[in-house]
Amino acid sequence: MASVSITERQVATSERSVVARLDPATEERLYRLYREYYQRAEDERAWNLWEVISWDAALKEPPADLVSAAIEIYKDGIPLPDFSARLLNVQRASRGRAWFLTCWSYEEVKAHLAIREWLLCAGVSDETLKNLSDELMNSYRWEPDSYEPLPMLADALYWELRQIEKMRQLRTAAQTAGDPALTDVATRTLADHEAQRDFFRNTLRIISETYLRDVREAIKTATIQNPTVEPMLLALLDIPAA
Repeated sequence: MASVSITERQVATSERSVVARLDPATEERLYRLYREYYQRAEDERAWNLWEVISWDAALKEPPADLVSAAIEIYKDGIPLPDFSARLLNVQRASRGRAWFLTCWSYEEVKAHLAIREWLLCAGVSDETLKNLSDELMNSYRWEPDSYEPLPMLADALYWELRQIEKMRQLRTAAQTAGDPALTDVATRTLADHEAQRDFFRNTLRIISETYLRDVREAIKTATIQNPTVEPMLLALLDIPAA
């Protein structure tokens, strides 16, 4: 077998590697959207979980149902390496989308760590959380229904909608239980999820101005396992049903 030089391997001109790139005008708008997102994140939402959360105020013996809800959200974040790797690999040719996803990954990591920190405060052992992570990552690998760029964006939008609902429920439960630390974590994480939802939504809206049929098909593909979600996503994007 003939050897391939490192230079040849680094040439990213395959059909797969450039498939996400759209026309220059659309890509420029998406990059500006990313830049605005990053600036607002730094100005309005940046938080250091080690400095701004009052961990000493966390309940030492919180209600079991509150711990269970936090563990479920913790489990949602464990496959983040899969989410990040697959989304970035498919979107890499679109400058705005690819760089947004690097920000998205960082914010998801922070949320995951914050939930983990609260669980430790609540008495869940580090060993338990480690075993939970190892078990899930060894037995499950996240794979999207489609590896095409637009369906993956639609799927990411749906993911954020689900996470927002879960985080709202967690915040309400934390408030009811009287846990200010978890309430603060949920409030800050919720703000991040809502901003991420807006980015995915605005990205698909911008793309739909030129590629309406493609976005409609992307939503259909992304909701193939749950077709009742399709009308909700279309309405969220202000796209009439075909």
